[in-house]
Amino acid sequence: MHELNRVVRDRLVEIEDEQIFDELVNTTLQAEFRVDPKVLFKGKRVFVDFIEKDPDSRALVEVEWKQLETVLLESLED
Repeated sequence: MHELNRVVRDRLVEIEDEQIFDELVNTTLQAEFRVDPKVLFKGKRVFVDFIEKDPDSRALVEVEWKQLETVLLESLED
């Protein structure tokens, strides 16, 4: 979904075109994948690979905004 939005939706100029695109995506998600778009797109999701301090155990993980803020502020203090 991210790539679809980045490649297609980001190039749309008119708000009406963006709304049509969103409706098409939502309808397709519900019909073909049985996924509720309201659940899928709930809030902004953030994935980072620097939450773990051990470089050998770094993996891309989803984090909450507050957790990300804490880690970034700690890094600035160091």
